[in-house]
Amino acid sequence: TMSPVPPPNWLPHHIVKRFSGYPEWLRCGRWSKLSYIILILCPLYLLSTAKDAMGSYQPSRFSDSDDTITYLRLLCGLYGTIIIGIVCYLSLYWVFISYTFLTWTMCTIRFLASGIAGMCPSCWWAGYVADILKFPVLVQTIVTVGVWWMIVFPGVLYVTKIRNERIEFLKYNASFFLVNVHILVI
Repeated sequence: TMSPVPPPNWLPHHIVKRFSGYPEWLRCGRWSKLSYIILILCPLYLLSTAKDAMGSYQPSRFSDSDDTITYLRLLCGLYGTIIIGIVCYLSLYWVFISYTFLTWTMCTIRFLASGIAGMCPSCWWAGYVADILKFPVLVQTIVTVGVWWMIVFPGVLYVTKIRNERIEFLKYNASFFLVNVHILVI
């Protein structure tokens, strides 16, 4: 058996404390050897099929979008940028390593890129960035919202037996930040 890996020193104490009630096997540990194999083989497979994918690539025509859609994309991108700015202002840099906030950031970049591509047809790079991020953002958004609200949220409520802790968890989920990254990311 492997010894558990302690949480990193840079992780805020209140976050470590919040998860200390969960079993050690859920919050600590090392990856299995199979995880490393999969993480090596998947990118290698993607690289080996990249030529075929690029051969059939048809760029999206964001400049053909309705102006309302273009402005909505830009507005969503600016809103996402404001949330990212708030996170940076509050020195919450550690959230950038979370899957959820990575999803938020990629979604923000995609909104901005597609909005720019719709406003400026000569900005071909923006459309290319939006196209590249389309599938990863879609998958990450579905996973973020689905896993949080269908697995994590009910699971935590189920295992939390103390009434005050359940209320705190519900308040935490109703917070401005969590509503944004777990619901508005859609």
